[in-house]
Amino acid sequence: MAISKETKTGILVVLSLIVVVAGSYFLKGFNLFSSDKSYNCYFDNVQGLIPSATVQVKGMVVGTVSEVVLQGKDKVKVVIAVSKKVHLPEGTTAALFSPDLMSGKALRLDLGEGTKILDAGATISAKMELGMFDKVSSQISPIMDNAKLIMLRLDSITTSVQSIMSPAAKKNIENSVASLEITMKNIASLSTSLNKESVQLAGIIRNANTITANIANNSKNIDAVMSNLKTTTDKLSKADLEKTINQLQSTLDQTSTLLAKINSGEGSLGMLANDKQLYINLSKSMSSLDKLLDDLKAHPSRYINIRVFGKAPQDNP
Repeated sequence: MAISKETKTGILVVLSLIVVVAGSYFLKGFNLFSSDKSYNCYFDNVQGLIPSATVQVKGMVVGTVSEVVLQGKDKVKVVIAVSKKVHLPEGTTAALFSPDLMSGKALRLDLGEGTKILDAGATISAKMELGMFDKVSSQISPIMDNAKLIMLRLDSITTSVQSIMSPAAKKNIENSVASLEITMKNIASLSTSLNKESVQLAGIIRNANTITANIANNSKNIDAVMSNLKTTTDKLSKADLEKTINQLQSTLDQTSTLLAKINSGEGSLGMLANDKQLYINLSKSMSSLDKLLDDLKAHPSRYINIRVFGKAPQDNP
């Protein structure tokens, strides 16, 4: 049986309508020809999540968002379609996140630890997760606040500096800079002098090193000297110095008494020391004795008789 052109045209139109409707639902997140399992999630804010957004598990796309509906005044109901091959255990949660910088929001399922598998139509706990821009914004916001405070403080400091920089203050600063320049020149001059004296300082250090080396080399001799000194001090400490000092004092007292007696004319020494006439007589006697000795040396025959062959020598008158 032949099919008329009108029938063919009608069939083509119906098929076109079916394709258009199916494509429309597919773009909205519905798959009319699939057997995916649906689950419900409730969010306070979906942050621009739209139907047909992907649903991921560990980075794999396992479904799509099929419906986003405002539920009352506070909640947004999100219906997701997940492949029947994926089993969601109890404790699974759904989180809004941004897969990358260019794409919109998507849902990520974090599988729970339960042993029981959720049935189709079950409600999955929802949670919010900051996207990359949200994280950057949350980190930049405190920095911006601090920057504002810093700018306010800088403005205050600038105002204070401007108020301080009066003509008198500028003059004082110029004087301070000039004084600082003079001080730096003096320091440079001192540094030059120190450089000139560095040779002498090096010689002094070398001499000091030589002295310390000599002391180190003669340490045994120094130890011996110190030992002898210790022995001497030990002997002095053991000696009866008090008795010696007392004897010396007694001797000095006796000498003082003797000198007193001599000065007062007592005894022979006293008379000799104090009798002037006796001193004169002794001097005259000694002078006469000297003359006698001189005459004896000059004319011994006057005092000694010597006979030679029975004849006495004759002295010259």
